[in-house]
Amino acid sequence: MGSAPSLPPTGATCRGRGFLQQRHYYDWRISSLAAYRQKHGLRIRSPRYDRYVRQRRGFLETEIHRVLNRLVEVQRPARIVVEKLRFRSPNLSKRMNRLVTNAAGGSSRRSSAISTSASGSRSNA
Repeated sequence: MGSAPSLPPTGATCRGRGFLQQRHYYDWRISSLAAYRQKHGLRIRSPRYDRYVRQRRGFLETEIHRVLNRLVEVQRPARIVVEKLRFRSPNLSKRMNRLVTNAAGGSSRRSSAISTSASGSRSNA
């Protein structure tokens, strides 16, 4: 489930296939609201903007947890190594890249810790 589509290793399945499309949808929604508010001389932050950001953060956390939990459940790895992931894409706006990076980094580390403790795997972070 990275930022770019890739081929899964032999015998593996590709997870998080709709991730990029959904991420672009959230980028469009948040960016267009921010542009509208800026164009009309309003502060960018508003209850609706905050709600959109919360929804995007919830989507990211849910998707990361889902993919990692499914990976641990199906493949039962003896050890999980968590790398520093870059959740950035040149196709997303600066604002969305910043929001995604801030939300996804902590979520992936928390999720791997939860998954490994539940399955008995060892985790190297």
